[in-house]
Amino acid sequence: MGCALALVLICAGVWIRWMSEGAELARAHASFEQTHRGWSFPGRIFASSRGERMVTGWLIGPDAEIREHLPLESAPRHLLDAIVAAEDREFRSHDGVNVKAAVRALIANVRGGSYSQGGSTLTMQVVRSLSQRREKTLWRKLREVALAFGLERELGKDGVLAMYLDIPYLGQAGDLSVCGFAAASRFYFGKSAAE
Repeated sequence: MGCALALVLICAGVWIRWMSEGAELARAHASFEQTHRGWSFPGRIFASSRGERMVTGWLIGPDAEIREHLPLESAPRHLLDAIVAAEDREFRSHDGVNVKAAVRALIANVRGGSYSQGGSTLTMQVVRSLSQRREKTLWRKLREVALAFGLERELGKDGVLAMYLDIPYLGQAGDLSVCGFAAASRFYFGKSAAE
């Protein structure tokens, strides 16, 4: 009985530490105080001609990404609805983790003997992007679940969705990765995402 209690206390301590780490990760990233491997915002170089500003170049970091921040209030409603419909239909009704989807994926993976399904929510995708952990282990997934609870508690639904807008890889521009919906809109359509 004593060993079981000690194990429960140790696990609870790890869980609480991971949730706190998720909240801290959210605060640091949401305030633009921190960049992460595989996640940077390049600087733009502007020129002015006849009173009009235009981008003449980019200062690209070591991640070789074209990424722009898209504030949630500037994102078209149909884009937000499409993201939720495609990535996490239950987004508004869970606390960062869809337990039903996670159990379904676990059962399918055990039956199949591999990692053929995931149960990741939008929040868990944000966590994975910020932490850059990709190994397919149960330990990583448990940590990701705890981080997702902490991140969502810190940011709320709108904060998670706002952060997600800047995440996905959406194509290549030569040697540069086009990441996030604002950069993709400019790259593919020559317009701001709001347009």
